[in-house]
Order: sequence, then C-alpha cells, then structure tokens
Amino acid sequence: MHGTSRIRKPDILFVTRHYSPEPNGSAPVLKDMAEAFAEADLAVDVLTVRPSYPLPHVWDDYANGQRDKTVERGVHVRRLPTSGIKDGSLLARLVPEARFALAILTRALTGRTAKQDRLISLCPSILTVTAALALKKRGGMHIAIVHDIPSGFATSLKMSPKAKFLIIIMKKLEAWTFNRVDSVVVLSEAMKSYLQGIGVTTPIAVVPPHVDTDELFPSGENTASGPALMYSGNIGRKQGIEQLVALAAELKNRHMDVPLIIKGTGNQAESLRSQLQQKNLTNARMEPFADRHKIRESLVSGDIHLVPQLPEGGDFAVPSKVFSIMAVGRPFIATAENGSPLWQLMEQSKAFICVPPNNASRLCDAVQMLLTDPNQRATLGRNGRQFVVGHASRQAVLNAYLKLLGMNPLSQITPERREQPDDRKAAA
Repeated sequence: MHGTSRIRKPDILFVTRHYSPEPNGSAPVLKDMAEAFAEADLAVDVLTVRPSYPLPHVWDDYANGQRDKTVERGVHVRRLPTSGIKDGSLLARLVPEARFALAILTRALTGRTAKQDRLISLCPSILTVTAALALKKRGGMHIAIVHDIPSGFATSLKMSPKAKFLIIIMKKLEAWTFNRVDSVVVLSEAMKSYLQGIGVTTPIAVVPPHVDTDELFPSGENTASGPALMYSGNIGRKQGIEQLVALAAELKNRHMDVPLIIKGTGNQAESLRSQLQQKNLTNARMEPFADRHKIRESLVSGDIHLVPQLPEGGDFAVPSKVFSIMAVGRPFIATAENGSPLWQLMEQSKAFICVPPNNASRLCDAVQMLLTDPNQRATLGRNGRQFVVGHASRQAVLNAYLKLLGMNPLSQITPERREQPDDRKAAA
C-alpha cells in the first residue's frame, strides 16, 4: 500500500518521449493515465525524456538534469537527456527519437531498467516502441499506443526520392515492430485500416484518449465580453496554422468584430506572429499556454474553438484536444476532408462542424453561422459533453487498457488529485 517503506516492483512501465509537464498532445493523456493507476495502488514507473515539446529546446527547469528522478503523484518518473525538435521536418524528428531509442536499448542491455511484466509505449515515435520491445519480460504484455503514424503523415508530404525511400523503411519498421507487441491501440478506424494495410496483424483496438469529466466540465458562455474564437495547442507544421492567418484576414475583410485568441507555442509560433504583424491582423492575438491547473478555465474562455489541420495529417489522426473541448461543452470548427477520422467523429458525436481545409471563406462562413446562432452553439456543446461522458470517460478508457494488460478492472477511479508519498526507491 502507499505510504509503506517497502520497495515495489513496477506493475506498469510507461515508455514515452512525451510526458508531463508538456502541456498538450499526448503528454497530458499519458500523465493522467499513469497517475490514475497510481491512485488505484498500482506501482507505476515512467521512462521518458526531459521535456521539450512544443519548444525547439529542452525546458530550462529540466535542461541540466535537476529533475531527472522524481516521484509525481505516486508515479516514479525517470527522465533521460534529449534534444528539442527545431522544425517539423522528418530528419529533425528522427534525431531525438533515435537518441531516446538508443538510450532505452542501452538501459535494457545493461540492466539499468529491468525487463517488465507489463509495459505501455507511445508512438508517434516508432523507434520508441521498437526499443521498448527489449524491455518486455518473456510472457509479459506490451501495448503500443499510436497517436500518430509517422509514415502515414510523411507519405502525404512532398518528399525527395531519398526521403521516399526512408518512408518505405519506416513502413517496414512499423509493421515489424507492431507485429511484435501484444496489442496496438489507435484513435480511429482509419488509423486501424492504415496499419492493417501495411501488414500489421497484431490485434488493434480503437480507444479514444480519455477525459477526466470531473475535472473538465461545462459552464455558461462569456456573455459579458461577447463570444470569442480560440485556437489552443501546438503551433506547428501539421496543425496548418496558416489557416488561422487566412481566417483572421477574412474576419477583418467582413468587418466581423470577434477576437481570435491563439494560445500555445511551437516551432512555427514566431512565423505565425510575424505573419499576423505583417498583415496588420490586430483582431488576432497570441497568448501562452494556460497552467495545467487552469486548463478548464482556459478552454471555457473560448466560446467557439478552432481545430485546423493539414489534410494530409487529418488522414491518420484525431487531435486529442477535441475531447477536452467537448468535455467542457464548447463547440468547435475543424478543417477536415469528407470521410477523414475527424469527419467521422463529427457525424458520430454531432458536436462540431467540419469544413474543407485551406478554405478561409468556408471556415469564416461556419464561424459566422455559429456566432449568430447561440442555440446551435449550445446544442453542439451539449452533444459533445454527452459524447465524451459516454465514450471517453476516464473510468471506461483506463479499464480498457487494464483489460488489454491482463489486469483486473478498477471498480472506481477517483477524480481526486493528491500527492502520493514515495513508497519505492527511485529507479537508478
């Protein structure tokens, strides 16, 4: 039990490049999952890197290794050195991913990280999942969570012949790796079909990222200042942030007096800021991410959220932030192709609107329609909240993972957030 002095072997090891305190993407989902298992008296370890995403460098508070071994709400976290991703290119991503994979293999071969009965690894880095294969004990269980498929996104970009050859290698590595784990978890049926198409025969489960519906809940609109548009998340290449510039320009041309708030950072943040300044788009302003304890407050401050993405990225992923937006009862407008995972989610949840990517006029039309129809905004918000409670609750999703790991479901996962005493020595 927690609070005793005995040393406990981990029940579950998470191996991931993305973890707390990174504020968006996969990191909050993995963090909450690990802490929920720790709250249920499971011994949980995390092997990760010093945080950098979405910045192009390691965060200052972690850069010198001052927080490489910590116990965070009962979870034992071991952070390894890394380098930031300076741009969205394939090579820029592969270098730090390869560095982490090599470190995992080194720890496995030297015994610094023992082989595990149960482990969960995260892809968008297929190299992380490949290296984590060395950490599974014979007869153990290894789940690979796939939030992005690297070869899928890269395939749709304009690549040189050499890069195309690299994509072929990536597909073969993805198939080889995923066929050596025990279960693969993806976010959409489209991702499942893609993996099966490249030769993955391991069982694939479609499980949405979970949302803590006790922590994220609806509130009324911001009637005092009028409706506000909001983009919140990473400001990177695959988000298609140029669409935000085009929207701000279209709003200005139509003399629509509505603020566009852009919260986040990333390797394209300065480019976005420069574009807004050059075009004198004073109706859009950039703000930093909210502190993790103020995520709900930040989300509800936007009455209509925006989820732009490039069409190529939309073929393989559903941004995890959309479930948090739905949890607080806010509608959003996404740019997505007909038949894409986001389009399918729209039809299933009836919680948001999809418009074609890179079409500022259509995007602005959707914004105008929602701005003038508060009843429609409320209906979409209610539908989103109901969908998340029914399909992506913390309890249901985490028990799905425990089932895949061959463990008993938890009868109740408490929403309480509390500090856990250290009952095991930090991993060496």
